[in-house]
Order: sequence, then structure tokens, then C-alpha cells
Amino acid sequence: MQFLAPLFLAALAALAVPIVLHVRRRQPRERMPFSAVQFIDAAQPLTRRRFRLQDLLLLLLRCAALALLAFAFARPFFGSDSILATSPAAQRLILHDTSASMRGERFARAQKKAERIVTAAGPDDLIAIGSFDRSLSIALSFQHWRQLPAAERRSAALAAIHSLQPTWRETDFGGTWTAAADLLDQARDSNETPGVLHIVSDFQRGAATGELIGFEWPARLQVVPEIIGDKSWTNAGIHPVADRKESGRAEARITNSSGSAGGSFRLAWDNTTAQPLEIAPGQARSIPAAGSVATLGGDPFEFDNTAWFAPPASNALTVDYFGAARADDATDSLFFLSRALASTASSKIELRLNPPPKTPPPTFTIVDGDLPSSRAASLRARLEAGGSALLVLRDRAASLASLAGGHPDISEATVDDPALFGRVDFDDPVFRPFADPKYSNFSRIFTWHYRKLDPAGIPGAKVLAAFDSDDPALLRIPVGRGTLFVLTTSWRPADSQLALSSKFAPLLHSLLARASGSATSETLVSIGDVVALPPQAEARVITPSGDVVAAPNGKFDATLAPGIYRTKDGRFAFAVNPRAAESELTPFTESQLKSLGLPLQKISPATANEALRRAAAQEELERQQKWWWWLILGAIAVFILESTLAAWSSRPRTHAATA
Repeated sequence: MQFLAPLFLAALAALAVPIVLHVRRRQPRERMPFSAVQFIDAAQPLTRRRFRLQDLLLLLLRCAALALLAFAFARPFFGSDSILATSPAAQRLILHDTSASMRGERFARAQKKAERIVTAAGPDDLIAIGSFDRSLSIALSFQHWRQLPAAERRSAALAAIHSLQPTWRETDFGGTWTAAADLLDQARDSNETPGVLHIVSDFQRGAATGELIGFEWPARLQVVPEIIGDKSWTNAGIHPVADRKESGRAEARITNSSGSAGGSFRLAWDNTTAQPLEIAPGQARSIPAAGSVATLGGDPFEFDNTAWFAPPASNALTVDYFGAARADDATDSLFFLSRALASTASSKIELRLNPPPKTPPPTFTIVDGDLPSSRAASLRARLEAGGSALLVLRDRAASLASLAGGHPDISEATVDDPALFGRVDFDDPVFRPFADPKYSNFSRIFTWHYRKLDPAGIPGAKVLAAFDSDDPALLRIPVGRGTLFVLTTSWRPADSQLALSSKFAPLLHSLLARASGSATSETLVSIGDVVALPPQAEARVITPSGDVVAAPNGKFDATLAPGIYRTKDGRFAFAVNPRAAESELTPFTESQLKSLGLPLQKISPATANEALRRAAAQEELERQQKWWWWLILGAIAVFILESTLAAWSSRPRTHAATA
């Protein structure tokens, strides 16, 4: 017989209580001499033997009841070691952290730790090997483990660990750990099979943990944290950020981890001499960029000690204008357009007036009125190839149907009072620069003439701005890979006050930025981000390692390593860097991990297998046999019998008188 809770057997010591009470009740407290009976022989009545037997039986019943209760709470079961050996073993998922913060010497230590877990596992355990950074990956599944011969399983697990390589991605504890817990729970043979999730990681606080909050961990699953860290360490990371002063140059932000032991570093730009830098633990400092590569020294973790800055992009933009207006006519649209599109320090804009057909394609096209059918067909082909254009409806422009397709019905709107802009989509990239309440007021732009049309007659048309009558003012229409914007009024003073308002030039530059790609193409991105290439740039990118990678539909997603990336034609370059949060290497404490809801297990991996396996087997046997139930019933029966016998023996007795 074995016991699931043997400590309850200590309650057998309570058997001394009825014995002591029984003995004390049988002996009188004191003897009183009495002279009248001194000549009577000391003799016991013949019935005394029966009374003594009854008291002894009560004592045995009371002791038996207490013993049955003690055995019941100890939860006994019968089972040999051979039976226990056939019980289900534990299923273990070993998760290896491969994020950027684990690069270097820590990664080698983590691999050795994972190898020791595999070596210490029991012969009947099921093992799977996985890795995580921002996502979960399985190198050896439970299914594959089962299919392997028993003699090859451990070597396969060790090979899977050796195949893991560190990445440059950031750490996501929440998404990966919850996914691993669900995977482990689904792979278990039954709900009774214990599951163990071994997490080999630096447990750095910069990781994302949002999905752990409120997560309901599966039953009989425990987490064993294997923290890879150092007793004393220092780490600071350097990362590029946008310049808050908007001077056109980025900044380098250096952040020292809150758990760092020191704060003395060195900073160098390109090939210049490194300069000393002091940053206290938990503090940060921003420095204007002074080159294309910044290198930080003074700590042993190199993964975040280099920051790359993209070279300035070439902003030579070309705008083609088609219309009958003259640049010297202050009452017509070209007069205001030529001044709104003047070159600036950050971009050079060339305005070409009615260029000939074989002119190189422009960055943006403005059509002020109607186009000849031959030029309209050429412009539509350019739009379908990815170009952008703005069509100004001067009167009822017939070019809209040939450029956008469909059968739009255009008519002159009747305006009794000046029309006002009543609805503007500030979520759209065109109007996003005006989203700040300081710049979002379009109600002061009066419009006296505009053209009325129904956007339902144009495929894919979206209204970006509308008048207070709900008639469209500015529409965006997809044409192939390109975009056609339609303005239902013009900026001539005879039509509206748009050209005289402070919104005119920023709106044109927003349209131009969208056409050139500078509004959507970021030059400072993080590992794993998708980069939208400018429409005019070649859809092939040269990585820092020299490989040429295609970017389908102008979307480049192979940002796997830090460095400078360039399109093959050299028209666009962007810098990729590790995420700043990855530099916070201060590890979570045990109490912080518990606060995240992790079902932590403190026993070592070497003993976890045998303890969990035998505990699960014993509990299963005890649950099947349920001896405690019968012991409780026996104790109740003994108590009933003892009470009945005690009541019968204490009943009043009458004796017949003797003559």
C-alpha cells in the first residue's frame, strides 16, 4: 500500500486520546475507607467481566474510527513500480530565445542549457524543440519525436537545438509563450499528462508581454524559466530617431538599460575618433546625426552598438502642366501654380508646360481642363503603369471619362451662396498633414463655381473632401497601379479662394509627395518592417550583404538584418536598425513573472521528469481505486456502531430484590 498524502498518517497519534480517557475513567480518583465493610471479602460481581468487555469494545471502535479517517485523508492506493512505470510521462516543449538581445556569448550559453534539459529528461518523456523572437517557430515537433526510433530521439533533439540561429528581430513574450502553451496543450495525449514549458531566455524587460495579461494557462502545465544572464553587466543601445527640430536630419538616441552597472561609453561617427559619453543607468540622450554610421563602445553587447542612417534622398521632382493658362496672368491658375511649386532647400521641382509627347515621364501631372484624345490615352497608360495625376474640372472636362473610365455625369452646380468645405477625410494621406486642429479649418475657403458629379458612376472613386452640400470637392480614383485625383473646382479666383488660402501650397505638396513616394516611403525603419518603395524606383533592392531581392508591387519585406538598403537603380535608400526596446536587457524578477500569470515551477529539470511522472501516475491510480471513499464509509459505520453500543451500555439497570 502507498499513500498520496502520507503526512496525514501523523493523525494516528490521536489514537492515544480515547485510550487515555478510557484508562482515566476506569480508575477512581481517590479511595475512602469505610469501617462497616472491612470484614466483607473483596470480590467482584459476576457481571463485572461483561462490563469490562463492553468498555474495551468501545475503546477499539473509537480507535478504529479515528484510524480509518487518518488513512482516508492519506489517500491510499495499491500499485507496484512496474505499474507506475507505465503511467504517462511528461511532455516538454523547450523554447529557445533567438531574438537580437541573445546574440553573442549568451546564445552559446543558452544552447548548452537547452542541451542539458534534453539530457536530463526521462526515457519516456515526449520532447519538442522551438524558438521564438517576435514569432514562434518549431524545429522538432512532438509528432516527429514520436515517429523517430527511440535510439535516435535525443540526438535529433540536440541537432534541432544546434540548428537554431540568432536573429535580429525583437522579443515578444506574450504572443509566443501563449502560442507555445496552446500548442503544448493540444499535443498532449490526455488532460492527465503533465506538460512542461522550458523557456531558455534572458527574460529582458524590453520584450512585449501584453498577451500574457489575462491568459488562461492550460491545466497541469508548468513553466520552467531558464534565465541566461550575468551577475554584473552594462548595456546601452543606439538607435536613429526623427529629428524633433525638423531640421531635415535625424538624431541618434542612446539609452542605457536600467539594470546596467556603469554609464561610461564612447561614440564615433563613420571613421572619426570616438568621444567619451556619460549616461546614467535608466537614462537616455539624443545627439544630432553627424554621419551615416554611429558606433557605440563601452559595453560587451554589440547587437545594438551600431546605428545606420539613410543618405539624403534625391528630391528632383518633375511636374507636367497641361492647360491653356499663362504664367503671367494673375487671374488664372498657372500663375498661382508656378509659385506654389517653387523649389525648396529639400527638393528641386521642375515645372514643364505642355511638354511634347516624347518627353521623359514626370513625377506628377496636372491637367487643367480638357486633353486631346491622343494625350489622354498616353496619360491613362502612364497612370496604369503607376503614375499620378490631378485633373482640374475647368467647366465640364470631358477628359474625366477617358482617364478614369466609367460614364460620369458632370454638370455645373448651382451655388446661391459661396460653397464651403464641409467634410474632409483627415485619415487619408493627402489630408493627414492638416489633421492637427491648428491646421484643419477649411471653412474659410469660399467657392463660387464647381462641377457636380456622382462618384457612383466612376469605378473605385473615393471622396476625400466634399462641400457643405455634400457634393464632392476632391476625389481619388484608382487607375491601374496609379492614381487620378479630381478637383471639381479650380483655384482661379473666379472659381474659388483656394489659391489665396494657406492650404493651397501644402495641399499641392502633399499630392506631389504622395506621387513621388516620399510621403509613404520611410528611410528609417526597423527589423521586420515592410518598406513601400517610391513608384519611380526600381522594384529590386540590394541588401547590406550584396544580395538583390525583388520587391513585388513595390513592397519590400526582407528587412532581416541591419544596414543600408538601396534600390538597384540607386534612386532610393533606407536604413534598417534593430528595435530600440530590444536594448533594455534588465531581466524580469521572479515576482514580476508571477504577476504576469506564469505557472512557474521551481524544481530543477533533472528531477522534474521523475517527480512529475510518478506524481501523475500515483494520482491516477488513487483516483481510479478510490479507497478513501470506502474508508470514510467505514469510519461512519464504526461511529454509528460505537454510538449505539455506548447508548446501550449506559442504559439504567434494575435488579430484583432478594429475600
